[in-house]
Parts: sequence; C-alpha cells; structure tokens
Amino acid sequence: MDSSENSARAVAAIARIDAVPTLLKVLCEITSMRVAVVARVTDKTWTACAVQDEAHFGLKPGMELAVNATLCLDSRASRAPIVIEYASADPRYCNHEAPKGCQIESYVSVPIIRANGGYFGNLCALDPKPARVAEPRILSMFTEFAALIASQLDRQSLQEQEHRALLDERAAGELREQFIAILGHDLRNPLHAVYASGDMLERRLTEPELLAFVSRIKANARRMSALIDDVLDFARGRLGGGIGLELTEVENINTGLATVVQELRDAQPEREIISDIGVDRAVRCDLGRLQQVASNLLANAITHGLPHSAVKISA
Repeated sequence: MDSSENSARAVAAIARIDAVPTLLKVLCEITSMRVAVVARVTDKTWTACAVQDEAHFGLKPGMELAVNATLCLDSRASRAPIVIEYASADPRYCNHEAPKGCQIESYVSVPIIRANGGYFGNLCALDPKPARVAEPRILSMFTEFAALIASQLDRQSLQEQEHRALLDERAAGELREQFIAILGHDLRNPLHAVYASGDMLERRLTEPELLAFVSRIKANARRMSALIDDVLDFARGRLGGGIGLELTEVENINTGLATVVQELRDAQPEREIISDIGVDRAVRCDLGRLQQVASNLLANAITHGLPHSAVKISA
C-alpha cells in the first residue's frame, strides 16, 4: 500500500507544476464535465493530487479513496484510457460499482506514465450528467495533457537528483578540506616541535654519538614532513583539488637538488649516494616539486636497492 509519505510527496509534486490548474480548467470547459482530477493511483489507494470541482463533489487535494471505488484501477491494470459517455446505459459499466456508487454518468480517465515506465496515476474528468466525450480530439487532448504532467514530474525528479548530487559534492568538498587541514596543520605542528627540539639539542650537545642520534631525529622529521606533502598531493589529486605548481626561473637548480641528496645522505649514512649534478642554465620550474620528485625517486632507490650498493643520481 502506498504510504502516507509517498502520497504527500505526490500531492506536493503535482502542486509544483504551475500548469496543472489551467489544464484541469481547460478539460472542464472543453468537455462540459464539472470535475477534473489528477490522481495518484496504486493497487490499493486513490489519492487526489489536484482538483477542479465545479460540481461540489467535495474532493480536495490529499483526499484518499479506496481504489476499487473508482474506475482508475481498471485503467491502471490495462494502462489504457477509459471513456464513458453515459454510464447507466453502457453495457460495460452500468453495473460497475464505481459509477453507480458515485452517481457518475460521463467519465474519462487517462494514465500518467513516467518516462521510466513507472505508473504515477490518472488524469480524470467526470460528471453526474452524460457528456459527449468519445470524440478522438477529446481523448487526444487528455493524452497530451497526461504526457505533459508526466514530463514535468520527470523533470522534477531530475532536478532533485541534480540537487542531491550537488549537496553530495559540497559535502565531499568539505570533507576534503577537513582531511587536508588535518594533514597540513594538525600533523605538522607536533612534527615541527620534534624538529625544533632536535635542533635545540644539536646546538647544546657535544658528544658525537648523541649528535648523530639527534641528526637522525631531524632527518626522520624531515622525511615525515615529506611524506605528509606526498599524502597531501595524493589527496588533492584524487579528490579533485589538483596539484598546484608555482613556476619560476631558477638560476641555480644544482643547489636545490644537492640539498635533497644531502638530506638523504644524512638520513641513510650507511648507503653510498653518488651524485653528478651539473645544470649550466636557468630552468623554469617549481623547485619544491622538483625536489619532491628527486627525493621520492632517490628514497625509492635506496629503499628497494640491494643492500650496501651505491645509488647514483645525475642531472
């Protein structure tokens, strides 16, 4: 059975279609029937979503009826229109419960079918008096109006999906910013404290063994900072932020690359790193990013190379 929540959503969806009241009024004027309704129809319930009631039947938007008390169930089952000009004289409907119970003589009901094949309900018009409504132009008008309502419902669904997608994208953006903020701020602060403490100890200590230990602490802190940079770049790249570049003319790229080599020598004193860097002109680049690439490549070579083997870098 259609839930009250689904029925309320259906009533609200039809209410958002500005053309519906005009369509119902036109149907009443053209057919001379005094009641026109857009109804949400399921296998158990019939819910009025929009009503033009000039016969004072008492129908209101949101009102529900048992579907077997209407003719819409037959239309829903066959997915075809029903047209009755004089119910009490029609051999198909003279003994039908719906026309007799509601004292209806003329009746037209056309299915409202969504683009995906979903059955929304029916566009109906009815009157206690007989009316000439079996003309092809009348049925064509009902069919076109029903198709228009279905297309507007489909458009609403698409807009709602796009709105949800936009909200999801905004939520993902906020999560991305929070993630990057945690990496870029909350993790860096204690790391900077570790490095600063190591720097202070290095200035005060004199024993070679302790200085070597402090040097490793500082080297590890620098390495952790580089790892954070790598994770930040990965997060920005995968989550849509991209990796920023600041291109400048670097006059002496040799110094920047030599600094990277020296940091890794300090971090891995047991490994031999042979460098041959000799760039004799200015290079337009992002030196920080270039150092990052060189550091990653050299660190991978040290990590995955054979023990005690020399690592060579040239530029």
